[in-house]
Amino acid sequence: MSLKPGTAVVIHLGQPREQVFGVLLSMDASGVLLRGIAIGSVDDWLRQVAFEAGDPEAPQGHLGLTQTFFPMHRIERISFDEPSHGLPSIAERFQERMGRDMVEWVIETHGDELPEL
Repeated sequence: MSLKPGTAVVIHLGQPREQVFGVLLSMDASGVLLRGIAIGSVDDWLRQVAFEAGDPEAPQGHLGLTQTFFPMHRIERISFDEPSHGLPSIAERFQERMGRDMVEWVIETHGDELPEL
């Protein structure tokens, strides 16, 4: 597995300390561009996406994945979104609820373009 655009990741940031989950859009020496959400809001986001998918008349929720640039000096660690201690990854939880690939859904829904590799 390599860290490339289109990979689901968790970014651990410093000053201030926070964790963000999302899809890596690009990365270079200056920083990382991510389509994501604060890790503490992931469960609410998953519920919202599943609710809206089942009801086209449902109002658009208040939670969404935003495109954010994080400068490299704030990044402490980037982790792959992987299962841990018997718990599924966030992308696997999305797949279970929605029946489709999370990264493809994010790119399609938000109109992001990944660089050609």
